[in-house]
Amino acid sequence: MSIPTPPGAGEPRVTPSAHQGPKQAPGWQVYLALTGIALLYMCFAVKKAALGIDFTDEGLYVAAPLRLRMGETLFSSEIMTLLCPFEFISQVFFHIFSSPTLYQLRLCGWAIHTGVYLAFFLVLFRECRSLLIAFLSSSISFFVSFAWPSTIATPSYKSLSTDFLLLFLCLFFASHRWRSIPALSLRLFAGLSLLVAVICYPSLVVLIPLTLAYDIREFYRASGAPMREKLSLAGTSITIFSAGLLLFGYLCLSGAAAHWLARINLVHNSSLTAFKAGVGYFYGHLFYTLFSQIVSFKHYSSFSLLLVGFILVVKQSLLRSWKPALLAIFQVYSLYTFASQSNGRSDIENFFLPTAFCLVTVNSIIVYLLMEIRLSRPINFPALFCVSISLVACLIYCASTYFFDYYYCWNSGLLGLPFTFSFIFSTHIFEFCQGRKLRLVLAGAALLVSSYVAFRYNYYGVRRDSEVEKLTVDFKIPPLRGIRSTPDRVDSIEALYGYLKPQMAKSESLLAYDNCPMLYFILEAKPTYGLVWAVRYTKSVETLQELDLEFKSKPLPRFAIRTMIDVSANDWKTAPATSYDNYPLNKSILANYELVKTIYPFEVWRLKSN
Repeated sequence: MSIPTPPGAGEPRVTPSAHQGPKQAPGWQVYLALTGIALLYMCFAVKKAALGIDFTDEGLYVAAPLRLRMGETLFSSEIMTLLCPFEFISQVFFHIFSSPTLYQLRLCGWAIHTGVYLAFFLVLFRECRSLLIAFLSSSISFFVSFAWPSTIATPSYKSLSTDFLLLFLCLFFASHRWRSIPALSLRLFAGLSLLVAVICYPSLVVLIPLTLAYDIREFYRASGAPMREKLSLAGTSITIFSAGLLLFGYLCLSGAAAHWLARINLVHNSSLTAFKAGVGYFYGHLFYTLFSQIVSFKHYSSFSLLLVGFILVVKQSLLRSWKPALLAIFQVYSLYTFASQSNGRSDIENFFLPTAFCLVTVNSIIVYLLMEIRLSRPINFPALFCVSISLVACLIYCASTYFFDYYYCWNSGLLGLPFTFSFIFSTHIFEFCQGRKLRLVLAGAALLVSSYVAFRYNYYGVRRDSEVEKLTVDFKIPPLRGIRSTPDRVDSIEALYGYLKPQMAKSESLLAYDNCPMLYFILEAKPTYGLVWAVRYTKSVETLQELDLEFKSKPLPRFAIRTMIDVSANDWKTAPATSYDNYPLNKSILANYELVKTIYPFEVWRLKSN
């Protein structure tokens, strides 16, 4: 496939191959499809956003920006987000809604996710010219990359970083690939999107010099073009550095930078441990799966993905060369890995489907890069750059996210991969199916079944709550209105709210521990501890002691809430009891507070009168 060079590159433009057709503006059918896809995704979101409540991760996602909304300076108190200050972005939603409900915040997250994937769908359609292939390819990524346990709908460091990373890839690719669209505007928004992704997940800062290197290459290739056009080619990097300087100035003037430097020593850095435990196993499992899993064709997901693999094998073999056929073997093995990993797993908590998705896509990157190098056609540099960025982002997510289990680590890598998977599959499949209705029907059917499997996985994967069929009772308290959970969980939370809320003023300080940051949001209380997600694991003894001293140096809150069990468990009836041995914070509570109420699984403690 011949690829046009970027504007002003000083090289003759190459006409796209005949099968692809001209890159004309989308017609009314595309806009109708966009509207239908948006309605489909948002209808799903309305249903999905009402399911379950997560006291831990999601509690952090809503309590951290709540601190800023209540007047705290960024980095002045909280240490958990020193390395991923997503609350700087997500606090916007707390300004849009004066008192947002959890359901509203989840819908906001779904709206961002849907908007990004509509842009993604347009990118795929412009490349493969097939509404069906573009829709199904993007749908698999839409549901798998946003499925439990990878992320949840509430705006967070994961969801915001991966959505804005994908938006950056879409805008950057379009600005360098299509002449019919104002390139400078796309590059400006691409730069802002990457900056937002880096703010929410600072490890992605590695992508900025890579983007700069690409822009410098384009700048020097356009040696004979006017300076204005050359600067336009570097618009993404110029935007990133300009906006980055403004952000740095704000952090210094507001005192946030000084707070960060003063508190960064309290953070336990586990990236090296994650790299050893997660990424190494991640790559080892690429080959381990070949000998450890057996595919059963009674599962439609296995059959459909292997059917796509067969199509790709035939497509590559038609090039009449042993090299493409050899590369096709890698592609089929990727699909085999996906099928075997997602096959026969009835327990959603094993989360094998997202993990397998990550494996498939990494192998697909290897195949794509080798194919681009092998073919004698002009290299599609924008696509090559975006695919490479996806691979780098995958490694960053795997290596810098430590979840105490290697499955969590390498599962998190899929956050950087949706562009790669859908771009490669949609373009390759359509190239093979062009002009052959039977091939198009087979590929479409395979992708349809695969996207359904991803959809079903997403819907039935509820984060840290019971199965969907057990979520039968609606919350009536304002912060959780619109959310459904189990009867016992609803009764406990509403009883706690009914007892404590009338005794507290809005934005009053509160302490909630362990593993229950969601309580700050529910009670509209201001976190007073330096760790909004109060927890001990990964924290050194020195850090816990320092946080306790910091807590006691301030006016103590009137109330403290202590959990009796691990509330992160799916079923509170069988959850293990929480041990508070050798915990400096708990010793301070026992010395200064008295137990006044027990509402399983919570204890309410009140500050002693003396």
